[in-house]
Amino acid sequence: MSKKKKPKKKHQIEKKKKSNASSVILAVCVSAAFVLIIVGVIVFDRVTNIKYADFVGHTMQSKAAYDKSGKKVDLYNIYNVQYDSYHGTLQFNEDKTFSLWMTPGPDDGTNEGTFTYNTWDNVINGKYNSGKKIDFKIVRNEDGSLNRIEAPYEEYTIYFS
Repeated sequence: MSKKKKPKKKHQIEKKKKSNASSVILAVCVSAAFVLIIVGVIVFDRVTNIKYADFVGHTMQSKAAYDKSGKKVDLYNIYNVQYDSYHGTLQFNEDKTFSLWMTPGPDDGTNEGTFTYNTWDNVINGKYNSGKKIDFKIVRNEDGSLNRIEAPYEEYTIYFS
């Protein structure tokens, strides 16, 4: 006599189908999570990697100065020189160092240090070699391109571009 297979019960078949569907859903969710993590890492690297910053590697000159009340002042008053063609310079480098040259004279007027770039609020956080901190504000055009960098200097704000 041959044994007949017992037909599977309906609830066993439904349980197996649910189990397979759960496995597929889990696999899709895990795969999607991995893709999102990889994309997030790439985007984070692109946004925070200094070599992509549009202000790095360019020497900018001071173009304007404003006092604390917002009134524009002549640059030659800032630099204490008698000619208005003088301009200070600001440069940020790929190695995360910066140089700010503001005043001519016997001590050169150059200040150097290191910086980090905070992409979320468009601020460059600088620290001079002396330990003093400075925050440079990035101002962008409507299309996102660099308009200027604002640097505090004594009681003034200097615009570099």
